[in-house]
Amino acid sequence: YSYQRLQDLDNAIRELGDAKLFEYQPQYKRYVFKQDVQFNRGDATIAPSNDNFLVRAGIAITRLVERLKADPSKRGIKYLIIIEGMASRDNYPDNFELSYKRAKALYSFWKQENIVFDPEVCEIIIAGSGTEGVGRHTGHEESKNQRFLIQIIPKVAY
Repeated sequence: YSYQRLQDLDNAIRELGDAKLFEYQPQYKRYVFKQDVQFNRGDATIAPSNDNFLVRAGIAITRLVERLKADPSKRGIKYLIIIEGMASRDNYPDNFELSYKRAKALYSFWKQENIVFDPEVCEIIIAGSGTEGVGRHTGHEESKNQRFLIQIIPKVAY
């Protein structure tokens, strides 16, 4: 695949930013939700106040995947959709497991809401980065790391 084709894919994925639900962080090449979806310390329960936002975000991702699938210039491309849960450095003993549970909670929520990503085009990865990773909040904002990240990565299908 040419450099231009890879650039076109990257630009297509950036359409998520147009949905006003995601913010693209170019320095990390990832999206974060524009609305804070925070968790309480040691908890992986999604607060009901986030339901409407998360439904709209899930629909925006599925629509993007449908557009990418329908585009003839993007045939042969598949996507990894990584739902990454995170945790704050707060001495909670199971932060890595907790971060995975947070990501799994979002995946389960979307399934419950009939938001399903086309398996012909997408591979969903549920991951927890615990207290590690790049682009983390620090200092007095450490608790903001109790969140999700969404990463959509194109890959060439064989």
